[in-house]
Amino acid sequence: MVATDRNAIGLMRALTDAGLVIPRDIAVVGFDNIEEGAFSAPTLSSVSQRFDEVGALAGRLALAQIRGEAVTFTSHILPTATIALRGSCGCATDALGSAIGERDRSLDASPALMQDELKDALCGALLTGDSVVDNPMRGAVLATVREAERLLRAGDDVTATEIQALTTSLHALTPRPDVLRRLTGAMTEYVKHWAATAARDRGNETAAASPERLTAALWQVQAGAFLQQSEATETALEEQSMVDAMLLDAGRSDPRHLDWLAGTHVRAGVLARWVDDSSSGRLQVTGTYDPENLLPNILGAATTAEHFPPTPLIDAARPANRDVCVVVPVRTKNLDWGLLAVVGEINTMSTLESYHHWVTQLCAAFEEEDLQEAVRESEERYALAARATNDGLWEWDLRTRDLYTSDRCSALLGLEPGPQTNRLAQ
Repeated sequence: MVATDRNAIGLMRALTDAGLVIPRDIAVVGFDNIEEGAFSAPTLSSVSQRFDEVGALAGRLALAQIRGEAVTFTSHILPTATIALRGSCGCATDALGSAIGERDRSLDASPALMQDELKDALCGALLTGDSVVDNPMRGAVLATVREAERLLRAGDDVTATEIQALTTSLHALTPRPDVLRRLTGAMTEYVKHWAATAARDRGNETAAASPERLTAALWQVQAGAFLQQSEATETALEEQSMVDAMLLDAGRSDPRHLDWLAGTHVRAGVLARWVDDSSSGRLQVTGTYDPENLLPNILGAATTAEHFPPTPLIDAARPANRDVCVVVPVRTKNLDWGLLAVVGEINTMSTLESYHHWVTQLCAAFEEEDLQEAVRESEERYALAARATNDGLWEWDLRTRDLYTSDRCSALLGLEPGPQTNRLAQ
């Protein structure tokens, strides 16, 4: 039993390199059920946590505490974890139905239970919490699950057109490649278990042709989703490079104006800087990015950390579009400038890393700006000091009682410039 799937995958690789056969010589089970586990060799059995339900519970507890309700200071546990049985533990068939262990314990699940698990997996990846969006989505999920069941029961009579229609239905459920990968993975697991159950009921381990054809089509969808994800990563890197170039270009406009967010996926943004310093607890909005005119009369407004981000910015996040408002501190280890809030689509793959990277570059721009201001002030002080030194230059020889003054000092005292023998008398 390994603490994380990534560690489990690395362990299996090391064991295989050492000549051991998994699961014949040793069984391995991970924890987290990440997508990579379905592609390891052998595929990784893992404890599947419902992070969405855990997050929803945390949100409910936080809201209850905000409302003043009593929230017990203890562990709050949801009994939602399940086990994704695959090839690494020897208790399930592998990806395409090839026998791995002595007996596939996943076959104990009834067809109705497998359908319910598939619907839960698809809904967990798709539902937003907005009933207007979720109700039609539940209907689409149910129709897709029923179509998959129908194709599997059709056996060898299923046509390529029908398989194509199912994959098209999966594509129609979401435009997001990362979510499509999750949907396709769940559907592939369902087809695999259905095929193994059917083979057991027939008294042999030979799978029908239709599950294999359906699995091959699902793997093709999965590969396409991976390609889309790769393209999305390239787009994110290009976006990051563009932001870097704009923030590091000293000749551009003030970075406080947030015009460097133009061309990114961000729909709106607000920057607030501390008044004096963070110990004051007071913030002032110094910049906005508002191409949709969602934030009227916010620029220059005074606020506090407790009331940031502004309500109009929070309202700009549309749950139906998977929008979220993210607040990132604009600070380094030694300096703290304020807070940046942006509204963009939820992306569990790279969004937060992008925002933190942007803030790092913004801090660098502010540090450069502060350094330039310090140099300018220093130059002014030196100029004033030099001028003062030149203005008041004088010397009095006590032995000879001669007084020497600079021309500027003579002019200030109303004396004639140039060397004078009777300067003291003057």
